[in-house]
Amino acid sequence: MMRISNASFLLLFLFFVSCQNTKVTACPAPKGTSCPPCKIQNKEDKTISSKPPKPMKKNYNCSLDLVAGRILNGKKKYWNRQKFNLNKKPSNFIKMGKFSRITSTPLINGNKIFFGDHTGNINSVSLIDGNFKTNWKYKTGDKIWGDPILSRDGKTLYSGSDDDHLYAISVDSGKLLWKIRIWECSPAKGADPEKVRCDIDGSLFLDSTGNVIVGGAGVASVSPEGKVIFLFKVKSHVRGGITADNEGNLFFATLGGEIISISSSGKERFRYSVRGQCDSRPLLAGCLVITGCDDNAIHALNRETGKLVWKFIGSDDFRHSGAFSEDTIYWGGNDGYIYAIDLKGNIKWRYNAGGRVLAGISVNDTGETIFGCENRNIFHLNSSGNLKWNIRLKDIPDTTVSIMDNGIILGTWKGTLLYADSGEK
Repeated sequence: MMRISNASFLLLFLFFVSCQNTKVTACPAPKGTSCPPCKIQNKEDKTISSKPPKPMKKNYNCSLDLVAGRILNGKKKYWNRQKFNLNKKPSNFIKMGKFSRITSTPLINGNKIFFGDHTGNINSVSLIDGNFKTNWKYKTGDKIWGDPILSRDGKTLYSGSDDDHLYAISVDSGKLLWKIRIWECSPAKGADPEKVRCDIDGSLFLDSTGNVIVGGAGVASVSPEGKVIFLFKVKSHVRGGITADNEGNLFFATLGGEIISISSSGKERFRYSVRGQCDSRPLLAGCLVITGCDDNAIHALNRETGKLVWKFIGSDDFRHSGAFSEDTIYWGGNDGYIYAIDLKGNIKWRYNAGGRVLAGISVNDTGETIFGCENRNIFHLNSSGNLKWNIRLKDIPDTTVSIMDNGIILGTWKGTLLYADSGEK
């Protein structure tokens, strides 16, 4: 029988302890030996395997795009995914001013356009024969930051406000149908941290039954008649917007650095913590829920379990909303780059826009993107990340660039609604 000396036994014991305690991918084993598979520890203290993830099967049972952000006349309008083929740079600018700052992405329904501004007005205008015409405006009690949304029948416009209320407005007349204060914070106005928690300043979401899902001091579901169905409270604030899958499960992020999913009845499914506030709308891509946060990272979680699948780290924060087309995720960073990332977290390309992207990115079915930048430019990139054209504005584009007819429409920092026609048919 082979005997092991005390020195050899001590060496083996130390080798075993070193393999068990290591928190890096490289094992501190003696030369010529190897450790069993080690575990690595990420910044959120969630253990993940150092082995590469298994590739998705072609018949994987998750739709590549389940995010029905707006429903118009029963048709789904996917978040930031639009139909466009703008080979020719838009020109023939049409402007409508006299608004305050516009961060509310214009909602288009036929030739009618709905948006809020920082004066607190909910606005309805029409684009007729190349000119804007005011239909109506409704004054709320404070700034409007987020995007409005239409009811399933298209007759009611919903909008949140920093006065802590959700408003339901008649699309045709602009008259108030009802308003409701969902969260209780005091004081009612101002920049006090407690007050800001109750602001309904994120983009609204309409679920499959027609209920309005809103943020603020948590997430609430409100019926078309203005009755609260459920409240899910958080300790911080939900500002970035809310996403849902086909089963009605909701996904959202908080300024307290949490990515949370709840069921359609408001029951918590999972909660994942990051080191930094999250000010973006989660994006569903494959079986992942993707969220950008102020820890310089984009987090990809399994949307059923909430466990981290991968994390993409940039050089600055990721805010606002990303976009998804086919097998690619697109997101703008505060470092001035637009990133194209595959479903495994690998970068496909990046484009230096030269300034922060202050709103979301629009993408079409072929992977072409359009977005505005803090340096007063609008960029249009092809699917490989190469510039097709850019437009230099006199003001900062402050909303997601929407597509209307054969042109683009957006709101600006100084309060101008801007439309530019490409002349293509």
